[in-house]
Amino acid sequence: MNTYVYNVVVFKGENSENILSHFKQMPIDSPPFEAILVQDNTLYFDSKQFPPIRDLSEIAEKFDVNYTLECSAWGIKSNYIYVCHQKQALSHIGEEIRQSINNCTSPDELRKADQSLLQEAYMGKLDNHQFFVLKQIVGKKNRELNPTREEDQEVTRSRGRGR
Repeated sequence: MNTYVYNVVVFKGENSENILSHFKQMPIDSPPFEAILVQDNTLYFDSKQFPPIRDLSEIAEKFDVNYTLECSAWGIKSNYIYVCHQKQALSHIGEEIRQSINNCTSPDELRKADQSLLQEAYMGKLDNHQFFVLKQIVGKKNRELNPTREEDQEVTRSRGRGR
């Protein structure tokens, strides 16, 4: 039995009208978006089992917009909200920390940048959103500077399969 999810999306950004036009031009049933309706600067659609966050995020990225998705499964009284602020600018201090993280060339430099991030967050100079975005950047940089043995083994395994 398929559970349908009712989705309501509000886009924010300079290109929000363009992304709404994109959805208006789509056929009413364009999986994973079903029963598409654009009305009053809001996108409404159904989806099977789960909201298509990955697909929605890819389209939003193409149009350079943020969005808020509110969804609920048919027959269930709980609502869920997903907020995508991929284009939200960082504060001045957040941007400085991001640059220092990206400029790190060693694990030791990255540790110092991470400590600076924690200190600024502790002092209240970063909101939760900025803190989590910067922690994600630290994690990505850490994987870049310290490739794991598991990743090395996966590369070796995939080469062995002729990929």
